[in-house]
Amino acid sequence: MPGPARVKFVRVSDATGHVVPVEILANKPETNVFTIRFLATTVPSLGYKVFHVGTATVAPLNPRLIANAGQLENEFLRVKIDSHSGCITSLVDKISKREAIAPGGCGNLLQAFHDLPKNTTRGTLTPISRIKSGISPRRKKSG
Repeated sequence: MPGPARVKFVRVSDATGHVVPVEILANKPETNVFTIRFLATTVPSLGYKVFHVGTATVAPLNPRLIANAGQLENEFLRVKIDSHSGCITSLVDKISKREAIAPGGCGNLLQAFHDLPKNTTRGTLTPISRIKSGISPRRKKSG
């Protein structure tokens, strides 16, 4: 007698029948055992929410992530990337509707600056004459 039909995909829906995006983490085809991950929204505090897991004939779509040339977007963020330089040119928090990158800026640019103390010449540091705690720095005796 043949075993159960092999399942390739699963479907998760809430009690109202709304299909929930699901990610298949692991699959054992010989036993039809899946390890899945999905986001359970609007679960009441100190309560529970029922989700139904069943078989699906097509791969589940994840509408939460949209990726195309130069842009990534989910329900929380929209990121635009310059395809020539690799710079993040826009990072929008969709919940607060706030742009985090200045116009014309690059969000992932590493810059190093040579910093000199104010009113001194290069290579010259102003000596510390007094430390606020009242303890003066020790000086090594020469020779």
